[in-house]
Amino acid sequence: MQFILSATVSSITVGGKALGKNVANKNSTKIVHIVGILMNKFNKENKKEKTLLRKEKTI
Repeated sequence: MQFILSATVSSITVGGKALGKNVANKNSTKIVHIVGILMNKFNKENKKEKTLLRKEKTI
């Protein structure tokens, strides 16, 4: 029973990875663009927080 369960989980994992690669290859430009936008937004938020902390320290 344990062997069958392990084989099932393994096949789902390998199949999911193959599907994920296919999606990534077809939509790579969109994915990189979206990730860049998200990273830019998080970076701006971090800069705002750091600026506020510096202002509070100087007061």
